[in-house]
Amino acid sequence: MTIRDNQLYSLLCTVVSDGIKKAINVKNGRTYLPKPYKYPELSTFPQTGFPDLGEEFRDDRKPISYSSFFMRFGGSESEIKLEECEGYQEYYEYASETEYFIKRFKTEGEFNFLDSNIRRILIELIERYILEFGEENQFDPELFLEIYLPIEFALIEDELPVEIHIPILFIDFDFDKFKINDALSIEKMSDQMQKSRLDIKDFSRHVPVPLLSSATHSLVIKDLYSENDHYHKYGNTYTRPEAYPLPVIDNYFNAIRIVSGLKTGYCQLIALPKGWTYNYSSDLIPLKGTSIREYPYGFENYRWLQPVEKLTSETVEEVSSVFKGLQDVNDRKIEHATYRLKECYLRKNEEDAVIDAIIALETLLSDGDRGEITHKLALRAAFLLQKSPLIEHHPLEIFRNIKAIYSFRSAIVHGSTKISSKREIKVNDEVKIPALELAIEYVRNSILVLVQNPEYLVASKIDENLILTK
Repeated sequence: MTIRDNQLYSLLCTVVSDGIKKAINVKNGRTYLPKPYKYPELSTFPQTGFPDLGEEFRDDRKPISYSSFFMRFGGSESEIKLEECEGYQEYYEYASETEYFIKRFKTEGEFNFLDSNIRRILIELIERYILEFGEENQFDPELFLEIYLPIEFALIEDELPVEIHIPILFIDFDFDKFKINDALSIEKMSDQMQKSRLDIKDFSRHVPVPLLSSATHSLVIKDLYSENDHYHKYGNTYTRPEAYPLPVIDNYFNAIRIVSGLKTGYCQLIALPKGWTYNYSSDLIPLKGTSIREYPYGFENYRWLQPVEKLTSETVEEVSSVFKGLQDVNDRKIEHATYRLKECYLRKNEEDAVIDAIIALETLLSDGDRGEITHKLALRAAFLLQKSPLIEHHPLEIFRNIKAIYSFRSAIVHGSTKISSKREIKVNDEVKIPALELAIEYVRNSILVLVQNPEYLVASKIDENLILTK
């Protein structure tokens, strides 16, 4: 990036340089150094080695809050008055009359939002420079560019590039980065990224902090842009889940479930500005976002103290292939079935999850004719599932299991007293499998086969093949 407004840059160089000197002088003359009231701490759970985020209580581990020297507390004067910094008045007058400052910050009403942001930007630049480059360095205009240009970009540009990061819960990976396609990847989060995401939450959708912590990697979506109208509008946009590409996100998490069968999910939606920012907060990465409850209900029951599964790059290659199929197939049946599959994993109640699984199978394998649906669905599933490399059951066994799952479903919806006896399905003389587990396995693999063989989305094609194979 290059400087767009040389006058603003020159004015800020002057006032930031003097503000840094004043802040360091005040700091050197104090015995007690102010620290942020809330600052994140990153450690690990000894049981799993996974991240454990929390608030840092030891002041010696927190950065100095240089910005506090410029603020008023309890009606008292600030230790440093911005008005007394060299070049401040020239900077203030220029910014308050500049079109893009007015466009981004001007509001109606008594409170002068433009004035407060002109001051805020300056204070944050002073603090960020010291934390980023150290007290010992003399002010360097070239170094200053590193933190100035992102602010200038946000002020001037009408469209802002954004990356979306979705931390993947309770799955470890054997790589730091895996490219899915030009716009998507799986990437390991840096320690600074981990700490910076601690406060990304919505208190109306409470997520336990140990659960929020439990991710090492994120699904990263690139090449997105946000309209840059008003500062307030940007800040509010990414606090709403509907601002994020949820269908893409859910397709990838469903692809993980289809290929691996692992229980995972997500509880944060994070927007990372690329090459720009409106704010600096201490030495943290400037993020926006919100929390969301898209994870299995049982995760809140101390899941963070239990072993974590690992996915290899080879398995993630398979996941990415299935994800591409889900994106490309563009079929309402697949969309509805994958939604039901997700619900199977997220449900609190086993019986509700079984019903979701049956609805998914019916969506995929029925033709709208309700007659003898159980028998037809069992036949079609037996044919289709033998094409999955992940299924080892004989077609006749699949046929019988589907009927047994339906029997469990019927007992649920009709309130039968025989529910307990139908909760497990005997797959051989010695082994019993929970009906829900088997139902989810069949849904996963049905979607997998249909994504790879979309011609079978027309149920009559399955019937034709059944006849031809007899």
